[in-house]
Amino acid sequence: MTCDTKPCYSITITDSTFSRFSYNMTNEESPVLVNSDFGLQYQGKILNLNNFQGPITISSSSFLYNTLALSGGCNLFLDDNLDYNSDEDKYFIYRERSYLQIKNLISIRQHQTYSINIEENAFTANSNIKGVIYIETVFLNDTSEAEITLKSNKFDQNFGYFNASAVSIRRIS
Repeated sequence: MTCDTKPCYSITITDSTFSRFSYNMTNEESPVLVNSDFGLQYQGKILNLNNFQGPITISSSSFLYNTLALSGGCNLFLDDNLDYNSDEDKYFIYRERSYLQIKNLISIRQHQTYSINIEENAFTANSNIKGVIYIETVFLNDTSEAEITLKSNKFDQNFGYFNASAVSIRRIS
């Protein structure tokens, strides 16, 4: 598909409620390891974007009680639990896996040029692996940097297993 205007696409989420997305899910007993060749390393439960070509706006929305279905708490992430064991692999067709699956509510990866606006949202009692929001932008040059605005958001009682419980922003080249 070709597009005559730039940007071709946009995503706007406003005045929405996302609640209990993991309700009634079976608990995982260990962290999920993946093979990055299959594109499963990053997972957004509510929004999962990779190389989206347009602006993204999330505003005036509530994200409530969205938890990971993990049993065992923080002990799951001790080094000896992150070793791949082919004998215990339920999904052996995906070959050896050595990357931890990063689970967030909002995952925006490989984002270039277009703006990301996340404003006036409430994030309450959510759990994740690395940030309720994970943003990864691609550095092209000094004039085409994606603008990221995080403004007037409320983060209350969120939990991250490591690195960040609220927002993780990464810039790659």
